[in-house]
Amino acid sequence: MEINQLITFVTIAKCQSFSKAAAKLDYSQAAVTIQIKNLEKELQCQLFDRLGKQVSLTARGSQFYPHAMQILKDLAIAKESIASSDELHGFLRLGTIDSLCASLSHLLLHYHKQFPHVTMSITTTSIDGLLMKLKQNEIDIAYLADRQIEDIQLMKAFEKEESACFVCDVHHPLLQEKNLSFGRLLKEPLILTERNASYRTLLDLDLQKKGYEVHPIIESENTDLILSMIQNTQNITFLPYYLIQPYIKDGTLAKLPLDYTIPITRQLLYHKEKWVSPEMQAFIALLD
Repeated sequence: MEINQLITFVTIAKCQSFSKAAAKLDYSQAAVTIQIKNLEKELQCQLFDRLGKQVSLTARGSQFYPHAMQILKDLAIAKESIASSDELHGFLRLGTIDSLCASLSHLLLHYHKQFPHVTMSITTTSIDGLLMKLKQNEIDIAYLADRQIEDIQLMKAFEKEESACFVCDVHHPLLQEKNLSFGRLLKEPLILTERNASYRTLLDLDLQKKGYEVHPIIESENTDLILSMIQNTQNITFLPYYLIQPYIKDGTLAKLPLDYTIPITRQLLYHKEKWVSPEMQAFIALLD
């Protein structure tokens, strides 16, 4: 049973004419006749008596008429409920990595202020974990910082080039050294993100190419913890610039005088077969 068949049925009943209904619906009379024949075949009953030019509902047609009207009324209400208001009321499931949480906080608050009825859930895990959750439809979008992700199953809604660098407390003695080398730097106590996690992997691979190995004294996925253990100590870390920029501005931390950065990319991804909901579109628009 098709909606168009119900609309045609109701229109004929109101007009009491196949030709008038066809003109009103902008159909050919043959098309109207075919729709009613198909509907009668599905219902296994005759809906109209056709006596010359007179058309009237049969007893079964009269019995079916209020149900058809109710279906069309319910459909109109359903359409109106999602089309008549700009207010969003759905869900948004966002996945991200720990180091982006701080920079996300103001964005999430802004999103909530604009769309207070959207229910948000935030999941933090590794890059591989985020990609897996996207493919299993456990999250709607993934916001991450890593190498450029190229995956035929995923679509990229946003990307921005960033960089990661070595950073320390503003009073660290290495800041006074000229021509600081990797050999000298790597003798200092390092506190890094966990191995195989995002930009840490990029660092390990790049240093291996240069003939160096890193042996951190502590590894943690929590970048807030890492930053707290860098301040007022002799420890050194390697983090994205977007994460340490506020500390550099307030004079708490400083980049080491080493001409070395690793390019990373902030990206917003979703599955190519995922329906991009209005809630997802609204979040993407905030990043553009």
